[in-house]
Amino acid sequence: VSGTESVATLIGANPATPWPFVALASGVLLALLAIAIMASARLWPQSSRRYQAARFESADARSGESAVSDWDELSGGADPTSR
Repeated sequence: VSGTESVATLIGANPATPWPFVALASGVLLALLAIAIMASARLWPQSSRRYQAARFESADARSGESAVSDWDELSGGADPTSR
């Protein structure tokens, strides 16, 4: 493509599509949705204790043990639920 006439013909031959407008509208909608979520997030219910992990002993209480010794106890037939 060389010359101003061929460049003008090439530019004039490109049809306009709605996709740039669809992308712009989607971006604006996404931004509005993000603002709505940030404004209302404090009103949403929090998770209950039912879904929180239960810990019956502190992490410091098991400092002498390791994951390897736990596996060794299982291999030896020890019941980990009897502690």
